[in-house]
Amino acid sequence: MPYIVTRGTGTALIRHRIGVWWHGVEEGLRTWQWTYMISTLR
Repeated sequence: MPYIVTRGTGTALIRHRIGVWWHGVEEGLRTWQWTYMISTLR
């Protein structure tokens, strides 16, 4: 039983980490997109 629990927790932690990382990637892309748009408008 504890084995299954730890496995589930590990998966959740990995999933959470990927979610946080992906959010950071999306934010970075959005910032880069705005910078690019502003530079082309100038």
